[in-house]
Amino acid sequence: MKHTRLLITLAMVLTPLTLVAVLQTVGADMLHAKGPDRAPVVAVVDLGRLLNGLDIVREGNEELQARQVMIDEESRLASEKLDKLRSNIEALPENSSAREEAQAEYELQGLTLQAKRTYELEKLRRDDSLLLQEIYTEIRAAIKTYSEANGIDIVFRDSSPSDFPRDSENRILNAQQTGQLMTSWQTIYVNPQFDITDDLIAFMNSQAVSP
Repeated sequence: MKHTRLLITLAMVLTPLTLVAVLQTVGADMLHAKGPDRAPVVAVVDLGRLLNGLDIVREGNEELQARQVMIDEESRLASEKLDKLRSNIEALPENSSAREEAQAEYELQGLTLQAKRTYELEKLRRDDSLLLQEIYTEIRAAIKTYSEANGIDIVFRDSSPSDFPRDSENRILNAQQTGQLMTSWQTIYVNPQFDITDDLIAFMNSQAVSP
């Protein structure tokens, strides 16, 4: 911006021939004083393939799935206990104090079961989100380290399409969905030689190995 204002001022006070002479004397360095001295080295990463290849993702998903199985199993056992309690209630005389007490206990246990399951599932979803955030933080750090070590200046996310996906019922996307997908693409074609995804997978997995 400073150089632009200078050139405008010069253009106002100098004749064309004199201005040309000044520019030739100053040279192009003034116009590009803060610019790069070479073309940037560019690479791309397929985040989907990267995530699928990382050990930390696989291990984290396995832990979350194990917790989901445990939550389901605890809920199943608690439900069976409630069913037995319900059967015992039906065997008690109607309008008896024993039946009323058992019914109150049944309802309390039911509410407790529901509240506990809701809490555990919410905690699981939160931990899933935190895990993903942690993984993306590690990915960014790994890309920075790898790029600096290999002379890479810019890393883009490869969003070049392989095919149009379908919805959960295997239906073709409608026109609006297709348009939204197309406008979300950041790259249309990427030469495979610029794809560093597999190298990053190997690099990050080797970094995660305990000494």
